[in-house]
Amino acid sequence: MAELTNGIPETLSPADENPARLWSRLYALQQEDVLLGAGTPSHPDGDRATSGTGIVQGHAYSVLKLVQADEHKLVCVRNPWGTGEWTGDWSDSSPLWTKRLKNLCGITGFGDDGLFWMEWNDFLAEFDDVYVCRNYFASKDWQSALVEGEWAGESANGYDADAAQSP
Repeated sequence: MAELTNGIPETLSPADENPARLWSRLYALQQEDVLLGAGTPSHPDGDRATSGTGIVQGHAYSVLKLVQADEHKLVCVRNPWGTGEWTGDWSDSSPLWTKRLKNLCGITGFGDDGLFWMEWNDFLAEFDDVYVCRNYFASKDWQSALVEGEWAGESANGYDADAAQSP
């Protein structure tokens, strides 16, 4: 995320944090438009193996939203592949969704789009890292400029053959 946004990255380990305090911290960061992500642990059979509930192992996900809806703490997560979703409680087909809870979470429909919801404790059980990326360039303290142009020619890939051959 830091490479894409020029933001300041931080990795949090849910195992090292108090779950209620981590929820409060991430919920507050969300209000500041901080980018959030989460990573799953590697699997002995190799990355891309999936858990019994559809979560890809050794994979990074986007955390799109945290919602406190009634007594439920729910996390909206997206698989960047656009497919493959959580199949446990609060999944697209879960009977736990009521019209009221869908409204509180801003859900207008479900689909096989890689976007899914999880209860906070399930999220903590599946993900071993939470990624935080503060985009300080979006704050009023920073100024930025956009220069439009094109980097073309032989050295556009960042490799200059002439410079590499010189002593």
